Amino acid sequence: MKHKIAQGYQKLRSSAFNLRQRAKTEGKYFTSEKELQGGKKKENRSKQIRKKQIIIMASTADQEEETNNFSYAMELASAIVLPAAMQAAVELDVFEIISKAGPGAKLSVSEIVAQIPLKGNNPETAAMTLERVLRLLVSYNALHCSFVDGQRLYSLAPVSAYFVRNNQNGASLRPYMAWCLDKVLMDGWFRLKEQILEGGMAFNKVHGMDMYDYMGVDSRFNDVFNNGMSSHTSVVMEKVLESYKGFEHVKKLVDVGGGLGATLNMIISKYPHIKGINYDLPYVIKNAPSYPGIEHVGGDLFESVPEADTIFMKVICVCYLKSSL
Repeated sequence: MKHKIAQGYQKLRSSAFNLRQRAKTEGKYFTSEKELQGGKKKENRSKQIRKKQIIIMASTADQEEETNNFSYAMELASAIVLPAAMQAAVELDVFEIISKAGPGAKLSVSEIVAQIPLKGNNPETAAMTLERVLRLLVSYNALHCSFVDGQRLYSLAPVSAYFVRNNQNGASLRPYMAWCLDKVLMDGWFRLKEQILEGGMAFNKVHGMDMYDYMGVDSRFNDVFNNGMSSHTSVVMEKVLESYKGFEHVKKLVDVGGGLGATLNMIISKYPHIKGINYDLPYVIKNAPSYPGIEHVGGDLFESVPEADTIFMKVICVCYLKSSL
């Protein structure tokens, strides 16, 4: 009997020892049942606190996502503001003014306004409005802004070079943007819903004819379009000619829908052995300048194309493929 009692006592001591060792390992040491119960309560409270923290963090993340979604929705709803601001800055020669101030130049809005020929507006009011435009462009990295003595100073960003009238590479997108934002073209975009519902082309619904026929009766828009395409070509073809070697063995090249001949001129300037034919509608060709090694030919690509061992089609390729479907 005494032996069994001794064994039971030994097991009890062993269990208590194991409990203390486990408590030490977990960073807790309880010397009594009361402390043990108190420790469990603290642990439960810690778990509850951690659970609340997780809930708060999840709630904060949801709120942040909702805020971001709302901000983006507002950006989409007012998206027209950015191209309008870009157009205003370009037409006011803001990029040009900063560029002419020299490499790395930083100008205040007042210094910029001082070089803009205002028409009745006072410089202070003009500066206030232009400041808002420039700050918007800074948020899209179209310009850079720095603070010097508490004053905002504006400088060109890398992308700004494409909106300077005559940059180092001669590749300005000013004319291309002028075409994209021209009222004649924009009016068609606002009829896009009708194009989806009724079929046909939105541009035709506004002007009663397709864009190419319209350019035949509106010389101003025709010039805007041709200048826009030429500026776009200067940027794109410079990159093409840097890497593409397919023109090396071409003898006679016809550029279908070549506009004023800017594309063909860039190609033949690099490969003067090529005989070039710039082919476009008659009202386009009549305004094309003379280039060495290029013959301007008027006609309709849907009726015939001049003979050549190579045909080059850039943007017009989309129109040609669409008409063939």
